[in-house]
Amino acid sequence: MKKKNAGIALGLLCAGLFSCTDQYTICSLSKSVTLEASFYEYPASGTAVARNASSFTLSPIFGAPTAYNQFPNAANFALSLNPGTDSVVYRIRLSESLPADTISFVYSTTERNLSYECGSINVHQLFRVYATNHTIDSISITHPEITNMIAENVRIFF
Repeated sequence: MKKKNAGIALGLLCAGLFSCTDQYTICSLSKSVTLEASFYEYPASGTAVARNASSFTLSPIFGAPTAYNQFPNAANFALSLNPGTDSVVYRIRLSESLPADTISFVYSTTERNLSYECGSINVHQLFRVYATNHTIDSISITHPEITNMIAENVRIFF
């Protein structure tokens, strides 16, 4: 009987110790929050197919210097959004031989607390994406919540 009680006590002690262990720490996650966009085309079959931009250039209309300058064979890109504004406008060029477009992202920002120890991150909600249609055919929002989890948020068709 004593062995059985000792075994139960040891089992409860182990369960108590290991139940307080943090098996998944949120502090190890990235605090970088970026909008992820990918390039696509609609072939005759009607199914979206990934496509590369032969010479990708992206520069803000107002503010900071060029984000991407003649980046070869780009399949996607990532942008950090400013939490102090609700929109941003870029000049986008997908090839040196194609005309440039402008692309606008409209979003809101909220602060999400990760934990007391880890701090917080700014999370964005993408409402709308506008573009001129010189080269860009259309744009779709695939995942409107922009977080620190890498996920495609926007598809750009050309």
